[in-house]
Amino acid sequence: MRRPDWLVGVDANTLKETSIAKLKPDGAEIKNEMKLVLYVLNKAVIAFVAEPAYPVCSRYNKEEKLWERVFRKELTMEQPLKDIKGTNTKFVDALRNFQKENEKVNNAFLSMERRQI
Repeated sequence: MRRPDWLVGVDANTLKETSIAKLKPDGAEIKNEMKLVLYVLNKAVIAFVAEPAYPVCSRYNKEEKLWERVFRKELTMEQPLKDIKGTNTKFVDALRNFQKENEKVNNAFLSMERRQI
């Protein structure tokens, strides 16, 4: 088998030692890599444990939701309230006009009765 050009002049033992050295890291490198892997796993576990899967509610969540509903209902009731007030004003004005007309009719009726007597 023919050797590649980049291996010309390289001793077989030197090649064997360098390739084995590259493939087998020493104990310090393994420890550093294990520390790194454990550190990353530790941070990942802490991140997943620290963040709950459900939204966090405040202490006053029920009160906040109640006030939101109250304000929403208040906003939706503004227009009907304006309509009711407008109708009430018209009704009161019509009632006053009716009372004035009723007084006129009663006065006219009383004056007619006095003339006949």
